[in-house]
Amino acid sequence: MASLPEPGAPEHRAVAREAVRKSLVLLKNNNKLLPLDRQKRVLVTGRGADSIAMQAGGWTLTWQGTGNPNSDFGNATTILGGIKSAAKNVVFDAVCDSISKDMYDVAIVVIGEKPYAEYKGDIEGGLTLEHAENYPEDIALLKKIKRTGIPVVTVLLSGRPLCVNKELNCSDAFIAAWLPGSEGAGIADCLFKTDDGRVVSDFSGTLSFSWPKTPCQATVNAGDDQYDPLFPVGYGLTYAKDTTIDSIPEFMNNSYGCNETALSAKNIDSVLVIYDGNFAENCGGWMGGPDNWGGQAGNPGAQIPTLDVTTAEDKKGNTDKALQFKFSGDAYWCIGGPERDLSGYYIADYSLAFDMCIDSKPQGAVSILMVCNYPCQDEVDLTNKLSNMDIGKWERIYIPLKQFKAADFLKINTPFQIFSTGAVSFKVADIRIEK
Repeated sequence: MASLPEPGAPEHRAVAREAVRKSLVLLKNNNKLLPLDRQKRVLVTGRGADSIAMQAGGWTLTWQGTGNPNSDFGNATTILGGIKSAAKNVVFDAVCDSISKDMYDVAIVVIGEKPYAEYKGDIEGGLTLEHAENYPEDIALLKKIKRTGIPVVTVLLSGRPLCVNKELNCSDAFIAAWLPGSEGAGIADCLFKTDDGRVVSDFSGTLSFSWPKTPCQATVNAGDDQYDPLFPVGYGLTYAKDTTIDSIPEFMNNSYGCNETALSAKNIDSVLVIYDGNFAENCGGWMGGPDNWGGQAGNPGAQIPTLDVTTAEDKKGNTDKALQFKFSGDAYWCIGGPERDLSGYYIADYSLAFDMCIDSKPQGAVSILMVCNYPCQDEVDLTNKLSNMDIGKWERIYIPLKQFKAADFLKINTPFQIFSTGAVSFKVADIRIEK
C-alpha cells in the first residue's frame, strides 16, 4: 500500500488554496476596482488581516478556536502574508490614524467575526445579524478609511450570512471569504492581476444561502411568499459578469435585539438638554487631533493645532450661549460624561437637535457622532447639509436617533461629537434631545 504524504504537504496545501479561491463570493465590485494591479500601493488593515485564528474559526486547535497565536498554526499563511507575496508595495497599518489618499492607491480591509463554536456563537438576547452592531470597531475602521477617499476592498471572514449593509456602503468592492483556514494566499490569488495584466483567478463562488437585508431577517429562504433578501441564493459576481451596486438602505435595528416590539418607552424627560450655554450635569468638552487622538479637555477657550473652540452669540443674540468651532484640519470635539441610558429616547423616536450657523463651507467631511465607549459609536454625515447652508444664517438641525443605529443607547457616554477632516468654521447652540 502506497504511503500517504505527510499532513500539510505541498500537494495538500495546493488543494486547500484552490478550495479557498473557489469558495470566495464577490458581492460588490463597483467601477471594476478588482482585479488590482500588482504595482499599486496597497494598504492592508483590519482585525482579520493577520489572524489565522479568525481565518480558521471554531473547532481549530481549541474548542472555540481562540487563544492561539499565528505561530500555533505551523505553515499556515495569513491573508496579509498572501497579499505581500502577490503585490509589490504593501503596508500593514492596524490603526490607520495617519493615512491619506496620496499615500495609497487602495485599501484592503479584512473584517469579520471572532472564532466561535456551538452555542457560543449563538446570536440572541440583545444581538442581531448586523455586523456593525456586533463588531463596531470594524465599521469604525471602514468609515475612517472611506473618509480619506482611498478605494476600499473589504474581505469579510464569517461562518454565516450577516447583515452587512453599512459595510457594503463603505466599500467599493466586497468579498465574502467565509473561513479560508490555513491558505490566506488563496484570497490574494483572486485579488490581483499578473504582471502583464491577466486575471490570475476569476471569482466563481456563489451564495448557498440568502443574505439578509435587515438585522432581524433570520428566516429568508428562496420560495418564501415574502422572499426579499439583500442577495439571493446563487448570487455571485465575476470579472466577466459584474454590476454596480448603489447605496443600500441601512435597515438596521438597534442594540436591543430582535424583540424591540416587547419594549416600551421608558420614563424620560420631554427634553434632554446637552448644552445651552452650560454643559449637562457631570459633562464637559473634549477635543483631539492628529497630534493627540486621545484628546484633552476642550471647554470653550481650548485649542489644538487643528481646532479652536470659543463661545459666541446664539441666534437670539444671547452672549456666550453658542460654541464657535474653527477647524483647520482633522480634529474632533465632543461633550462627554458618564454613561447614560438613553434607550427610552431612541424607542420613542426622539432626535438629536441643535442650532447651527455656517461661517465657511467645509473643505473636508463633517460628521456628527454618538459614542457608547469607543469604538462603540455611529455617525451621520453632515457634509452635504453644511455645504448647502447659507453663510451666516442659523438653522435648526434634527437628526433622528435611529440614524445612529450602531450605537448602544443603553450606555451613551458622548451624546454629541463633531468630527471634521478639513477646514470649516461654524457655530452650534442649544444642543438637546427632543421630539
